This record gives sequence, structure tokens and C-alpha cells, in this order.
Amino acid sequence: MSSKNSIRLPLEGSNIDVFTFGQTTLYGYDSVNHSLVLHSLIHFNQISNDRLHLSSSPTWPIRRLVLNEDETILALLADKIAYLVYLTPSKSELSKTSSRLCPIFRVPPTVSSSSSIICSLIDFVWLTANHFALVYSIPSSSECHLYTIRPSKQDGLEHLRTFSVGISSSNKFGTPNKKISLHQPSDIIKLDVARRKEKDSQFILLFAMKSDGDLFLLEIQSNELLPENLISSDFQGPIRILPSTFDNYGADRGQSTFFCLTRSNSPLLIFTRDRCQLNQCILLSPLNNPHCLFTIDSISFPTDQLGQMVTTMIEDPFSAKRYFIADSMGNVYSIEVSWIEQIQQGSKQIPPTHIQHLISGDSANKKTSNQIEQIGIIQSNHALEVIHMIVCHYIEWFYFHMENNTNE
Repeated sequence: MSSKNSIRLPLEGSNIDVFTFGQTTLYGYDSVNHSLVLHSLIHFNQISNDRLHLSSSPTWPIRRLVLNEDETILALLADKIAYLVYLTPSKSELSKTSSRLCPIFRVPPTVSSSSSIICSLIDFVWLTANHFALVYSIPSSSECHLYTIRPSKQDGLEHLRTFSVGISSSNKFGTPNKKISLHQPSDIIKLDVARRKEKDSQFILLFAMKSDGDLFLLEIQSNELLPENLISSDFQGPIRILPSTFDNYGADRGQSTFFCLTRSNSPLLIFTRDRCQLNQCILLSPLNNPHCLFTIDSISFPTDQLGQMVTTMIEDPFSAKRYFIADSMGNVYSIEVSWIEQIQQGSKQIPPTHIQHLISGDSANKKTSNQIEQIGIIQSNHALEVIHMIVCHYIEWFYFHMENNTNE
């Protein structure tokens, strides 16, 4: 791999299997010592290290880490179950000590303990700093469970509601969407979250994609998440994608996936077709019709390299209109959706999507060290420049300075 503005630094600790990125810190899980390792970027070539020990050891191997928005709770996701680690005290107090104990809690499926042995965790997503949604294979992979953090309870959690997605979901008029089918209901395969504003109200949009390519949407008004209120809305869908195409932009195929730009004022969703084409869609919400997605731009990436496919898509937490993708050949691209502002202003002229090739993968060299394991973005503690970092084969960081990157 090669990049003009990159520095390669080794990370200490070969036992760190998975990572996730905060604003200024890289969080890693040490599978041997069952602890969290925190790497903070001090300068371009300096890293500080901290270790957080867990109050108990997870039973199942951890596959993924998901941090909440204020970096106070870290979700540890295994194949079978989700764990929550409370990262207290605050990050400012964290720097005063190099080692301390963090409480960890299980988020079990809503079934008996005997049935949970064959249960699988399908997906997990934070809605707010204190609310999250997840999907287990048991009792049904078509059900989405909503929880909130309740420190007053013994396990620190409260189950708010279970939603059936694509079975008895409702449309915008409140009537159920009934389907007559000889097939079993398809499974939820992915969740993601976006947000939108309407006058003085703020809405959280929870998207669910099913294995048949259908997208469903749960729209929650922020005040519905207050303790004294109830969530009255249900999942709507499947959502139409416009302009219509014969293959629904490839969403019906098994290779499809999607993610949302959460910082954009206009809910923007990007999904892939066959892992080599990105379709950038904006959510439309007419007053008298259900929600639908409108495709503004489609991007096709080179497919002349054998086996090349999009493997990772992440948004830039410091820019409302930029995201990044990595492919199986070690290439990394920055994609800036500059037409979001024009659409919000009602402009009829839409500029093209700006694509920058940040890292070039060496197609002739297919060594394991060239495979990108994870990509993320953090910010230097003592500089305003944003550093784009890629974890490659678990132990190497790559740094990228993006010019004119402001917190938009």
C-alpha cells in the first residue's frame, strides 16, 4: 500500500483482536488479558497507552466494538451476545491513571437461558448515548429490540419495546402492511441510524435491511425516548427506491448492504450493489405519502482487478458530507457528497460527487499485511488537523491529513 501523507507506527500488544475509534482515542480489546487498551494520538509520531480492566471476563470471543456517541459506554459484540462496558469516570479523569476496573454487563436475548445457547447476535446499533437497538436470531430474526440505560436497575438496563419488522409493520397512515406469502419471513441482516429535523422537533430514523433486500424504517421523535413517554410508532416499509429500476438498484441481491450519514441534516443512505457500486440516496418524506428513497448519484468502482469488492464503508465524524470506503485490494477512497447543501437549498443544479483515491493497494502483492482489517478516523489531541487512520493486520496505523476539514 502507498500514500503520500502516511506514517507507519507499530502498536504494542499482539493480543488486541478488534478495534474501534473515538474522536481522539483508539479502543482495542485484549482477548488474552480480557481488558481494553486505549491508544491516544499525542502527535504525528507519539502515542499514549492506557489499559482498562473489566470487572468480569466475557464468555464468548469478541468480534466487534461499538462506542456510544459521548464515549461513556462501549459495546463488546460477540457471536452469541452483546456486552456493555461503562467507561467511567470521564475521559479527562482517565488520563490520571494507567489502569482501573470497568463494570461489564450482559445484554441477554429475551428468551430462556437454555434457548440462548443456540442464539446468535445479528446486529447492534446506538440510537443515542443511552439508547440502543439490537437483533438476535431468537426468538425471531425479524424482531428488533429497543433498550435504554437505567443505572438505577441492577443490570443497568431496561427493555423498552420489541418491534416486528416486515411482519406486522405499519405504513405512514397507521394501517398494517399485510403480506401474503408462502415463504418464511426474511431475516434482518443490518441496522443503521440517521437523524432529521422538522421545525422544533428532532427525529431518530432506525433503518433495517432484510435478507431479501427490503428496507424498513422506524421513525422516533426524540421526546418519545424520555422516561415518562411511550414509543407509539412502528416500522414502515418496505421503502420504495426512486426512480424505479427493474432490479431495485440491485438491493434484491444477497451482496447488498448500506449505511447512513448520521451528521447530515438531510437523511442520506448509501447502499451497495454487488459490492462494487454505491447508490447515494436521500430520504423523501412527502406529507401525504410514505417515506421513500430517491437516488441522486450512483458510483461504480473499477472491477478489472480480480475479486475486487467494497469491504468497508464509514462516515467522517468531522464532516457532514464525507465518507470513506475500502476495498479488498487495499484501496481507500474519500467520497465527498457536495450536493447535499444544494438539495437543501432547492437548487436545480447538482454538482458531481468528489472522489479522492487516498491509498493505492498493490494488486501484484497480495501479502496478508496488505489486507485492511479496519479503518477509522480520530483527531490529534494537540492539533485541529484530522488524522485518518487505518488498522492493517492489527498492529499498524496509517495517518492521513485531510486539508480544509472542519467540523461542519
